[in-house]
Amino acid sequence: MKKISLLTTISLSAILVLGVASCSPTNPSGTTTGGDDPTSATSKPGASGEELRIDFWNDAVSDPALEQLAERFENIIWEQEGVNINISISGQGNYDTIKDKIYKSFTNNTQPTMAIAYPDHVADYLEISDGKYVVNINDYINDENFGLGKDETPGLSDIYSLEESYVTSFIEEGKKFNKEGLYIFPYLKSTEVLVYNVNLLKGLVVPGLNDGREILTGNFMKNLTWDDFVVILKYINENKVELGYDSLQWPLYYDSDSNFFINKMMQNDIPFLANAATPQEQVLFNNDAAKAEIQELKDLFDEGILMTKESNGGFYGSNYFNKEEILFTISSSGGVGYQDLGFDNEVGVVKVPHDKDIEYVSQGPSIVLLKNPNIAKDEEKIQYAWRFLKFITNEENNAYLAASSNGYIPVNETSYDNDVFLSAMEEEDAGGKYTLKAKNYQCVIEDIQGRYYNLPVFKGTAIVRNSVGGILNKVFNNLTSLEDAFDTAYQESIIAVSGSSSEGE
Repeated sequence: MKKISLLTTISLSAILVLGVASCSPTNPSGTTTGGDDPTSATSKPGASGEELRIDFWNDAVSDPALEQLAERFENIIWEQEGVNINISISGQGNYDTIKDKIYKSFTNNTQPTMAIAYPDHVADYLEISDGKYVVNINDYINDENFGLGKDETPGLSDIYSLEESYVTSFIEEGKKFNKEGLYIFPYLKSTEVLVYNVNLLKGLVVPGLNDGREILTGNFMKNLTWDDFVVILKYINENKVELGYDSLQWPLYYDSDSNFFINKMMQNDIPFLANAATPQEQVLFNNDAAKAEIQELKDLFDEGILMTKESNGGFYGSNYFNKEEILFTISSSGGVGYQDLGFDNEVGVVKVPHDKDIEYVSQGPSIVLLKNPNIAKDEEKIQYAWRFLKFITNEENNAYLAASSNGYIPVNETSYDNDVFLSAMEEEDAGGKYTLKAKNYQCVIEDIQGRYYNLPVFKGTAIVRNSVGGILNKVFNNLTSLEDAFDTAYQESIIAVSGSSSEGE
């Protein structure tokens, strides 16, 4: 793999950021054109006439890379079509907060045209007024004028097809609804990865596990099973004083209780959710195999081997990883930068140790397009929102957005070979080692290789997800028995899916 130094990449990043203000070729009308450079902006001098505002509800308070691309899109449309577009991007809080705000917006017709969303949130939106507020993106993908690969507007680089350009599992995620169609489109993606402190683990040998060789050698960490990982964690916990881990609180920290539960079900072929006719046939996690898995995790928790975010007051593992109070953390690849310990403290990234099936959760931002039947120009807004969505997921722009993030990967496969993303994926520090973000990108793209599971989504699955995550906190902290924790989560889930009480079932 070609290696690019950190100094080179820093210089490239500086050029990219300054690209908005730099000179670009001037066309005959006196406006500037940005070509295919994601950071270059055209100018929109003297834009007049009625502004067509497209509200985009994002989770981030500020996203400079996305805002640059929004400005560039606006200027291309103004220059080529004379339409005064304003992509108004606003941070609305976390995903759950955005979901709640969108619910409320439907009652007073203030919904945005675009919004960051999880699939299970969109499943709930589809239940409102028979889905009249949610756009079936398939209608725009196949549009004869503005479908994928059909928009001939200069500067939009619309040359991509759904089947050949976008990661299949990310697209399939948008089709897992009870209503036929595609109702959510991938924007940037992440999964979970295992991050570990290389410096503190160097030289570690677990007797009988790795033939007397250091744990970090070869591909051992890259192909770690959950059972072998538990052996390592137990050995560290039982010998932490002798090993010099004086500040260690727990060897392992898991950032998402819900993902921990769901991954255990999916990787061990334990029933969790299903598309079926009745709530009792849809909600399947209340079974003996699931309880046995959680009891095993409870035993590890009681031994002091692991901790989870919700079992510890909502604190992220990075708070402890950066103080060397944990050695391993399982967290989102989209936020791996928060685990950076600095130049002298190397951090490793590998896929999460697996059980039977080597499959992982797909997460990260997708976008839903929403209708507002009470706005006269709603269809026009949706059309431009769709064209903007294509624009930010084309090769150049999706590569730029991913490289500018804290660890997200592109959803357009052609972006993986784009020079901007390759620079991030092959970035080295001053010592000639891959940076943490580069290791993260390599792990997600080269080692996980798109092996993601897609859960069915229907009304109430967002609550199901939260309810099963709550089982861990209740069981781990002895707030209730394992049986009661499962029963409570099951009742909550049945009510959420059916909209009525399941008493008597």
